Amino acid sequence: QKAKWHIPSNTIALAIGNVKHADFVKEISRRTPLNNKKVKFLSWSDESEQEIVNREIIINRPQRQKSILILGCKLPYNTDMFTQEVFFLLGKMIGGTSSSPLWNEVREKRGLAYIVGSSNYSALGLAGYFYASAETEHSKIEQVEMLMRQVISTPLTHKKSFEQLKEKLSDSFEITEAEHTFNYSNDIWNKILAGESVKDVESHDRKRLKTIEKISLKDLEEARKDFLRPDRLAKVAVIGH
Repeated sequence: QKAKWHIPSNTIALAIGNVKHADFVKEISRRTPLNNKKVKFLSWSDESEQEIVNREIIINRPQRQKSILILGCKLPYNTDMFTQEVFFLLGKMIGGTSSSPLWNEVREKRGLAYIVGSSNYSALGLAGYFYASAETEHSKIEQVEMLMRQVISTPLTHKKSFEQLKEKLSDSFEITEAEHTFNYSNDIWNKILAGESVKDVESHDRKRLKTIEKISLKDLEEARKDFLRPDRLAKVAVIGH
């Protein structure tokens, strides 16, 4: 396993402290001599357009005092940065903030959920997906589901909320960069999987912000219509009593 994976083309070396770069490179080269061997990275095929195998999964947990509802769908995984950021903003716009439609309709106006939200994620090398979730009382789960589906299928037209969301994201990027608190591990893994250099990975968030600035509300609405269709949504519910 060491001979297969622990090779220069597959290795990132980090040094912390008062270490001279030339000395560090020399030590790494001594322990892991340079050679032309490569590692082939395998990934799954993009399954975002395949039909849903199981549209509804119900898990009964009688001992729980609340129920959890999740509606979600697969998203294309191998996309460019612009599309990735459109999906990211779409998850934030629908239910990712305390001023989002999902939050307002389910929690603020009707008090039907303890927690409600939406987002999109990707499992490195595997797939991307969108989800909306809520924690509620068992007796209210059907009403919550109806409202969640309604919000997801409603066109995005509130331009002011969209601009406010982008402004908040811009502020958060600036704070992150100033405090050096960003976790770059996912960016490093993405670059490894793509066969790209991991140098200056900390600049990735600045590239993201520039990309986000170019995105319009129309871009989000087109993505919502294309991917968050009712026929693409699967349901998982953990039912308490």
